[in-house]
Amino acid sequence: MHIIAEIGSNWRDGTDRESKKRAIELIDSAAQNGARIVKFQLFLADRLYRDTNKISSLRDLELPVGWLKELKTHAENQGVEFLVTPFYPEAVDKLELAEVKFYKIASTDIAYIPLLTRVALTGKPVFLSTIGGKIIDDADMSFEEVDQALEILRPETERDEWGSVSYNDVVLLHCVSNYPAPTKELNLGRLIDLAAEFMPLETGFSSHSLNVPVTASVVAYGASYIEVHYDLDDSRGVESAHSYSPDMLQQLVQVTKDFEDARECNCRQTFSDFQARKDAFRDPVDWLRPPLENINELQ
Repeated sequence: MHIIAEIGSNWRDGTDRESKKRAIELIDSAAQNGARIVKFQLFLADRLYRDTNKISSLRDLELPVGWLKELKTHAENQGVEFLVTPFYPEAVDKLELAEVKFYKIASTDIAYIPLLTRVALTGKPVFLSTIGGKIIDDADMSFEEVDQALEILRPETERDEWGSVSYNDVVLLHCVSNYPAPTKELNLGRLIDLAAEFMPLETGFSSHSLNVPVTASVVAYGASYIEVHYDLDDSRGVESAHSYSPDMLQQLVQVTKDFEDARECNCRQTFSDFQARKDAFRDPVDWLRPPLENINELQ
């Protein structure tokens, strides 16, 4: 399991100097507490909204482009990968200059063709959030926009007669866009649908849930990645209300490991032990109960 710590906008802390220091502290903390990937966002407020009030409130949260290379180098020196979500096509050009290795597409941008097209030109691996697809009815969500996004990201790909794709460098992330997301809204069964529909692509869960065991349970659904928002112990990040603390991240790493251990099986040893127990407890005559003379030995 790969844990992605979404730092998002939690790096903002007063001045640019203080904020860069906090961004680095967040990378260090995420790495120390078990994250395999740290993620930032690259947006321009006036490219996200038309409302002047929203633009004004978000402008201070625009990640300085000049920090990208330094943050990426620092993350890699800490043994974690550096991932960024671009929110406008030109952001991809800036990320290419920073030599990022892969991209994340937000669920809200699953149908943003200019952005998808620009990311496709890089040829780099992509994490694609999928909740942005159209809703057919109350019970189901269409794969139509997921299909269209994949066709843009990987235009040369043809499916075989079973519908499987031939590439494996796009990860489909299921997410619920509620912050934080109530457990009853998580719809984790969609992970199975995504895996079946888009085999052999890997799946993951972009979790906005603060329920650690439930988030970790996606291991049992075959997910390979879990993304959670992350903040320091001081909870000063602007997204702290739906972010994991260092202790929660540690718990998530441990519980996902427990799920993986429970899912995987040392089948040779397990079968050997079972065979020995079966031979001891089954009556060779009728295969139902042990012979009466052996009862005392088994108690």
